[in-house]
Amino acid sequence: MKLRYLREVVLVVGAAVTLSACSVAPYAAKVNGKVITQSQLMNEMNSMASNKAFVAQIQKSQGSIYGSGTGTFSSKFTAQILNRRISITLVDEALSRLHLKISPSVLSVAYPMAASAFGGTAVFSAFSKSYQAQLIKDTAAVNALEAHLAGKQLTPSSINSYYNHNIGSFTEYCSSEILVPTQAEASTLATKIAKGAAFPAVASKYSKDTTNAANGGVLGCGLLSQYTSAFGPAFTSAVSSLGVNQVSKPFQGIKGWYLVDVTSKPVVPEAQATPTIVSQLLGSKAGTQLVQYVQSFAKASNIYVNPAFGSLSLANGQVAVLPPSQPSATAQKGFFPTPS
Repeated sequence: MKLRYLREVVLVVGAAVTLSACSVAPYAAKVNGKVITQSQLMNEMNSMASNKAFVAQIQKSQGSIYGSGTGTFSSKFTAQILNRRISITLVDEALSRLHLKISPSVLSVAYPMAASAFGGTAVFSAFSKSYQAQLIKDTAAVNALEAHLAGKQLTPSSINSYYNHNIGSFTEYCSSEILVPTQAEASTLATKIAKGAAFPAVASKYSKDTTNAANGGVLGCGLLSQYTSAFGPAFTSAVSSLGVNQVSKPFQGIKGWYLVDVTSKPVVPEAQATPTIVSQLLGSKAGTQLVQYVQSFAKASNIYVNPAFGSLSLANGQVAVLPPSQPSATAQKGFFPTPS
């Protein structure tokens, strides 16, 4: 079981279809005697499928969540969602055995993280209220266990304090660029701009960056860490030193010589920054600690998967539900969700 199964859904889909809630035994899986019913599994898949914006994101990146039969879900999608529910059930049981409760403050921290994991606030809000609550509770459970293992506290006050003390890390820099091959060319263009030429016009005419020259050299907005990743430290240094509507001196970057214009510096809202803050508060080892703990807990647990839905794999320390190789004819006539 990988961490991504705990924090969000990774939807790998195929051509096979799901199973009928009436054609096989009523359980989808059992974890130490706790039953995950077929009805619960189907309801969760229906909740996802009813969110058109969420489905659109899945289709764009991974393909359809539906199977080859009309109106059916793929068996791989079904196995992924069942695997996620088993993982969350293991986390819930681990919390119970550790006598850890999910407090209202932990739930409030979990909301922005759940929204971020499931496509952003706009997409997340398109889920039903009841399913939003379930995803928030799932996220809070993972947060609580991970924080416990890391010896940390995740509360609104700790999030707010970190945010206020590191506000520079959550400032985005919106910028435009001009890219040319030589320092001499960059200096000539810098002189033109200093004499009153508009930066976008100069970029459109002279910049060699074909990805944005026609758009006046607009790069968009990003954190300094994102600039470093995309353009290198020299570019980041130039951007971070500029005020709004201030053009840099020519500098050499990874693709040539640049001029940069910072057009605005919006601050990322605290809610949007919360997933990053939580990650930094917990530390770099927290995710590994969580995965190792849940893997160990799973190995000591009794987990059964209804064979009609797939099989349980513990290969390489990973807990995963593998979809059936070929669904039965009965299964292919089974559950028919309402396509959205």
